[in-house]
Amino acid sequence: MKPRVLYILERYPQLSETYILNEVENVREKYDIEIFTLRQAPLPYENHQPYHLADGKTEEVLDNLRELFRPDIVHFHYIHIARMFLPFCQHYGIPFTVRMHSFDALRNIGGGRQRNIESLARYADMVNSELCLGVLSFPCTIDNLVAAGMRREKLLPSFPVVNVAAFFDRAPNGGDILNVGAALGKKAMGDFMRLAKLVPDLTFNLYAIGYNIDDLRAENAQTGGRCNIFDAVQPEEMPRIYKRHRWLVYTASIVSRNVGWPMAVAEAQAAGVGVCIANVRPDLKDYLGPGGGILFDDVSELTDILHQEVPEEMRERGFEQCWKSDISKNILQLTNLWDSLEVRAA
Repeated sequence: MKPRVLYILERYPQLSETYILNEVENVREKYDIEIFTLRQAPLPYENHQPYHLADGKTEEVLDNLRELFRPDIVHFHYIHIARMFLPFCQHYGIPFTVRMHSFDALRNIGGGRQRNIESLARYADMVNSELCLGVLSFPCTIDNLVAAGMRREKLLPSFPVVNVAAFFDRAPNGGDILNVGAALGKKAMGDFMRLAKLVPDLTFNLYAIGYNIDDLRAENAQTGGRCNIFDAVQPEEMPRIYKRHRWLVYTASIVSRNVGWPMAVAEAQAAGVGVCIANVRPDLKDYLGPGGGILFDDVSELTDILHQEVPEEMRERGFEQCWKSDISKNILQLTNLWDSLEVRAA
């Protein structure tokens, strides 16, 4: 019988959270999966798995689901969701795993390392508990998690979970300039519009996912309307979107500095797109890989670069580096934790 894994999520199936989509698709053949979500996703993607919605009756729905499904493991995305449902796991004695994201792993990092550590310390006892099988987080966050009191052996440094094979394409690319992601303040997408105004002879396309997209459109109009702003597309359409572009310019706030390791970087590298990313933290060079992209302090540094073809050596480095984020490989970090339960039971 397959191990039974209950996913407890904040919102599902949210278009800006395709890392959850990739993860679920890669575990559902080997494991029986049920998904419980606190809220309906405001921007859902279409091809998703069935799920159970709390709909204001969180305890009732969850208890009924536990009775029917009898999960062996609970898996959380976001550590604050894990803490919210820790009493549930404790009451029924169900072990759990957590995958952290930039939202929680880099919380308050803009206020300095100590602020980040202090915000994480509240979760140390939960992570160190016997029920916690392990926590997956970006490699650059592990030292701060340890400094917050979490045992290092509970922490697994993990690259993003990208379906690299879906994007991998060595064919020639188009010549446009791309930015993509959730329309949030930490993405500093206004910088992309400023860059579009500085380089009027190139086409700039922004695929923004919901949230503050109306504000972005208003800002774009005020700066001359040089940037094409598109609504987000379904995940299956993104590989062809990347191939229309020569460079990805991924902007980020130098103030909050809490952009993580964006999936868009590995997706772009896999598609042969040159990557430029805001230099908000030193660890981003580790994600790009040696020679795998460009870090910039201000978008004005890119005005000449964007007119050039992506250097072949950079393109090749990107094709190599992107596989470090491949879900089919690094999913074992998570499933090995789940499978360890079978070993203990035996």
